[in-house]
Amino acid sequence: MKLAISTLIAVTATLKLTAADSVLVTSFINITDGTWDSIGAWNRPDQLLARALDANEGCRYSPYLAYDDWTELCFDWGNYRGHWTINGQRRCFMAEGVNIVTPDVEFTTWSERNCTWN
Repeated sequence: MKLAISTLIAVTATLKLTAADSVLVTSFINITDGTWDSIGAWNRPDQLLARALDANEGCRYSPYLAYDDWTELCFDWGNYRGHWTINGQRRCFMAEGVNIVTPDVEFTTWSERNCTWN
């Protein structure tokens, strides 16, 4: 897992910051149990450093989030979309593309989008 995290940080450092938030997710097969696991690095345009987060399927709630002003973060891998709640406002993101590096590692870039789903 250390290799995946260091690779994630290196790739994230090369991303161009845009006006919207974005996240780069690294998914990999967990060698202890053989299941897929996902970690992400969230980029905010107003900050220089990305923050690590749990990017697995489902929702997580504060205080287990990357930023103090977040109250919810959800990934819907089946539909390649998700949302987060910041200061009471729901914001959405979608996967833009999946880059398969090896059969057991892939990168997915998610970017902020208008919320068009419940």
